[in-house]
Amino acid sequence: VCKAHNVKTSICGQAGSREDMARKLVRLGIDSISVNADVARKISEMVASIEKAGERGVELGQGSSTSAGQQESGAESANQNEESEDIEERVLKELDEDYSPGLPEDKNKDVPPLSSGPV
Repeated sequence: VCKAHNVKTSICGQAGSREDMARKLVRLGIDSISVNADVARKISEMVASIEKAGERGVELGQGSSTSAGQQESGAESANQNEESEDIEERVLKELDEDYSPGLPEDKNKDVPPLSSGPV
């Protein structure tokens, strides 16, 4: 789902430190894995070997011959960007008045005073 909407994927925690889980995630095309220090070298070498063999993303049918992944065609990339923008527009529409991106005129709107008098 993330890849279909051009969303970067990553995992942090114990699961990514397991060799079997890391292998599966890389073959699914994950963008980033954070691992425990005691297995960092082992997982890094495993990821490098998968990428070198062109197996990154193969379980999603993507395939990859570089660590950065395959380059998309211009039309495919533009289509994914349009889909991402459509999703963003729908989310903003649903949020309606609840969304405040921190415009300067609203910067103190929800921030209570920190003291009751002059400092």
